[in-house]
Amino acid sequence: PKSPASHPGPAEWELPRDPEEEGRSLLQNCSDHGLQTTMRPVPRVFQASWPSATARIMHYVRPGIDAWVVVGILVLCMLTSPAGDKDHPAWRLVRNNTFLFVWVPFWYRFCTGFIHFLLSLAILPSPVIYHEGPLLKYFPQWVLDMCHESFVLRQKNRPRLAAAGGITLQLTAPDGCVIDALYFRGANAALDGPTVIRFNGNAEAIELQDDILPRIYSTSGINFIMFNYRGVARSKFHAVWNSELLGHLLGLNRTPTKQGLVLDAWTVTEYALEELRVPCSKLVLVGHSIG
Repeated sequence: PKSPASHPGPAEWELPRDPEEEGRSLLQNCSDHGLQTTMRPVPRVFQASWPSATARIMHYVRPGIDAWVVVGILVLCMLTSPAGDKDHPAWRLVRNNTFLFVWVPFWYRFCTGFIHFLLSLAILPSPVIYHEGPLLKYFPQWVLDMCHESFVLRQKNRPRLAAAGGITLQLTAPDGCVIDALYFRGANAALDGPTVIRFNGNAEAIELQDDILPRIYSTSGINFIMFNYRGVARSKFHAVWNSELLGHLLGLNRTPTKQGLVLDAWTVTEYALEELRVPCSKLVLVGHSIG
């Protein structure tokens, strides 16, 4: 727009450049792979340990409670049947304490398992809308139609991230879930140098990120890691008896969504601390939304 006649300055004001175009012009001459060959290679596979004894115990307690509830319900059915001796002390103990022995464990698992899972579908929808696992063939058609566009976009963007220097990592969580991650090495940066880990929002996938984001870090000499939560795209539960479906269902049963999210975050963080040996003073955790 023309400036007022009374205002000193140029007659024509320059319009600001498009930020994305300016960012690309700044990065187009930067090399993504100008690394010294003597540097330590990036470890691509990692097995995380349990963050605490409590987390490890609860991994086995949850299915144990499920088995307890099933057995308790079967016992109740036997108590209500006319057959059998109901005067045995063990039967009387169960009959007089049904609420404690059966219904308390049942409602605990019902709320922390099934209800928790239903709520997680709204709070963390990415394992559904970006799912590429065994449950995909059971999705209704309207869900598949809704997810088709994002699937095509993810398939298109993944090579762009690889071209930007992304190295695929397979990080196994303590409960066996394999986390898909991408590692971008900073220009002339050591593995134990400054490192940023990005935690996605509730409806994000790493394939939907623009390749400029990791380039900004890598060209500044900063290592950058981003990953998908379990159930999102290539992050999948470990197969059980060569069945991905069984492994997925058992994984959902053993590890509620909230605890699974924490284990995913712990796995990637431990990878940086233990495998890459990044000191805490050089590790930055960046979270977006639920991340």
